[in-house]
Amino acid sequence: MAALSAVVALLWAQAFSGRVEWTLPMVLIAAVLFLGALFMTLKNRDGWAFLLTSGTILFAVASLFVGLFPNVMISTVDPAFNLTVYNASSQEYTLTVMTWIAVIMTPIVVMYQGWTYWIFRKRISTSMIPPQAAPGRSDDRFAASK
Repeated sequence: MAALSAVVALLWAQAFSGRVEWTLPMVLIAAVLFLGALFMTLKNRDGWAFLLTSGTILFAVASLFVGLFPNVMISTVDPAFNLTVYNASSQEYTLTVMTWIAVIMTPIVVMYQGWTYWIFRKRISTSMIPPQAAPGRSDDRFAASK
């Protein structure tokens, strides 16, 4: 159902884009990648299925951006009410402040993620996982000793 909704949205964007010569090849590439991902899923090739699905998403979203630019959202009432990248953007001061916050905070977040990965890298291993009980039997190996 989600795939069908995505196809309908892409075709709707194609109909109103005015840039079919740019967006149609992207949509066709996305469709071929999607079919390839389905085929790889049936073949139990999960890595390839993941890569092909990622390519599908990349080309589908790129075709939407190329087809709609400079519009972000198209008005059904009047084209004068379209939301564009120019009237949807923030003021220059806000963009400057957010850029500085991102420049400062992004390295801190990346370093924190690296630190947590480093700290927890050897906290658990497969040797710490207890063996599974046989089906149909009660397992009292972990009961309190008497």
